Amino acid sequence: MAESSVIIYCVMMGLALLCVVNRYRMINISITCLSLYLISALTSLFFFYNSLYDYSGITIYPIMYVFICIIITMIPIFSYDNHQDKKLCANDNTKKLVYITLCIFSIIAVEPFVENLIHIRSVVGNMDTTADIYAARADGDNSKSEYLSWIGRKLFWINFLFRDIIPLLFFYYILKWKKYNKYVIIGISMAILNPIIHAFALGGRSTIINTAFYFIFVYMLFRPYLLVRQRRYIDKSLLCISGIIVFAISALTIVRFVSQEHSVDIWTWVSLYTGEGVLNFCADLWPLSKTCNGDNTFLMVRYYLGLTDSIDIESIRATRDILGVRNLVFYTYLGTIYYDFNKIGTILYCVIFSVIFFISCKPNKNVYKLSQLATLAILGKVVMMGVMFYPYTLWNDQLSLLLLLIYIVILKTRENRLSIR
Repeated sequence: MAESSVIIYCVMMGLALLCVVNRYRMINISITCLSLYLISALTSLFFFYNSLYDYSGITIYPIMYVFICIIITMIPIFSYDNHQDKKLCANDNTKKLVYITLCIFSIIAVEPFVENLIHIRSVVGNMDTTADIYAARADGDNSKSEYLSWIGRKLFWINFLFRDIIPLLFFYYILKWKKYNKYVIIGISMAILNPIIHAFALGGRSTIINTAFYFIFVYMLFRPYLLVRQRRYIDKSLLCISGIIVFAISALTIVRFVSQEHSVDIWTWVSLYTGEGVLNFCADLWPLSKTCNGDNTFLMVRYYLGLTDSIDIESIRATRDILGVRNLVFYTYLGTIYYDFNKIGTILYCVIFSVIFFISCKPNKNVYKLSQLATLAILGKVVMMGVMFYPYTLWNDQLSLLLLLIYIVILKTRENRLSIR
């Protein structure tokens, strides 16, 4: 029953992708997201056959539940792609705000980028240290990991918190300006690369993958509005950068695998990142009746309301331990929600938030605003990283989300008078 259920999940994802390919017949966000989930489903099947963990208890019911929740979550994305001949509006107030913001982050990014670049040379020369640094950080020892200066840490912290805003403004700048300021382009490129280089130096892969996936989603959001020559140039650039990122992730993966003892081969170990989430959800979380009462999805809100003392990953994990399930594994984004709200609550969560994003991102006469694309980017990050985990669980991530929401509100105040350009 378990094997056939996982196969059915793969078939359903394949059929869903086939439907959107037949519907759109061009590369868009829907095809990109469902392609990722089909790859995840296939690696789930591979991991099911090769993992030493017992998944024999999986049934068709949680598999169907996961598939339905994923499709519900993606409805605003399908809606966005359904609108043909979309236009992105702009006015002078919006453009002024965007340009000032870009200039500020261009300046902020320079100093930590230089420090990151200087430090990365020593890391590339001795990759074995990344495994030791990562292991120390996992044990709560950050003494070996922080190499930035005092000012570098402060500037990088600002860069990191606003990392979700920067790619949005970057593509908007490329789209709406006829002449580019090369210093702004260089500075913003540094701001985008800073989290990736810093994560690589500390032996972490999640931030690299998170940044890369989010950047791809934002690019796909803006792609319909770009000129053909702009698309070709960015496509080629992304292909080159993707190759470098894949090489970096592969290097970190091999180093970490070699530094630890494993009872499985490297392919099975790698496949767990995109493959184990659905299996773990169906095997471990589905039978649960207890919940964490919102500590995983609304940590910051609950903390300031005095409803929880959890503020870091250790306290969150301690809360999850009460449920009696494995902690240091992936459960997909649905697993994080399920921790808090269980069966009925999770599907209601998906429905409510899908409706909110659908209404918020509904265009006026096929014309979209920058604030709407920024809103949809939040959902995109959840979907893209969702094959592994929910990207807005930790305090820093929720703070970053809060800053993005504040900026969206500011954008909306600037978008009162709109002119299509």
